[in-house]
Parts: sequence; structure tokens; C-alpha cells
Amino acid sequence: MFIRNGYQGTTTKEIGDAVGISQGLLFHYFGSKEEVYPELLNRAKASMSVIGISEGEFAQPLEYINVIVTSILDSFKTHPLSAKLLMLVAQTQIASNLPDTIQQVAKDLAASEGIESLV
Repeated sequence: MFIRNGYQGTTTKEIGDAVGISQGLLFHYFGSKEEVYPELLNRAKASMSVIGISEGEFAQPLEYINVIVTSILDSFKTHPLSAKLLMLVAQTQIASNLPDTIQQVAKDLAASEGIESLV
């Protein structure tokens, strides 16, 4: 829902409907959509950490980038949700209207810095 409608355009009712639970049950686990969003980002972080490839393992930066891209694409096959989580992370990196708590989680996920130095 966040990917399709953005943070501001997504309601807790829509989130509950999408996962097949009532809005009340959603509030039992999360106090607000502001608590749901970082949970999704943390799941994205966990799925990215599975790749666990170190730059030092490769002689050439291009070889390292190739392995990372291949690993990401392979994760899309085995874990279809990972593609959506990656899209959510990308959206979060460029969104300007997110609460500070979510922006902080997004900063912690910024994986582009390591790739930028390779390029």
C-alpha cells in the first residue's frame, strides 16, 4: 500500500484490508502507520543483509557490483517480497514528506554510499 499510494496516501484501514485483518487488530500490534513503515524497512534491511558480500573479497569493483546485482536478482526469485521491499526503500530515500522517525530508519539503510565509492 505504501508503494502504491505513498505514505500520506495510505490509511491503516487499507493496510488492515490488504493483509486481511481489522484496523483494530492492526492497532493491537502497531500504534499507527508510522510504526508499520519502519517495520517494513527493517525487514528490507534484514533481507539485504542476507547477501552479506564483502567488497574485499573481489579484485575488481565491477566484479563486486556484478555479484551484488546477481544476488539481488536471485533474492527476487526466492523471496518475491524482497523486490517490493527494495522499491519501498528506494521510495523512502527520495520522499520528503515522511515523519522524522521513518527518515532516520531510511538513513540507516542507505546502501548507496558503498556502491558510489566503487563507481
